[in-house]
Amino acid sequence: MRNEELMTLVVEICCDTFKSVDEIAAVILRTPTYLKNKILPLLLAQERLERLYPTISNHPNQAYRKKQK
Repeated sequence: MRNEELMTLVVEICCDTFKSVDEIAAVILRTPTYLKNKILPLLLAQERLERLYPTISNHPNQAYRKKQK
C-alpha cells in the first residue's frame, strides 16, 4: 500500500474520535514506530490530523483525530 493510501486510511480511522498510535497501527497492520516516523508527521504537516495534546508531541497518552474544519 502506498503512503498516500495509508494516509487516507489513517484519516478515515481517526475520523470520529481520538485514536492512539497503537490503535491505528493495529488496524493498518504497521508498527507504531513506522506511523510515528513516516505517516503521522506528514498528516500533521498537511493539517489533516490534530493531536489530543497539541503542545506536547511526545505525551504518553497522545492520540490523533481528523482535523475539524
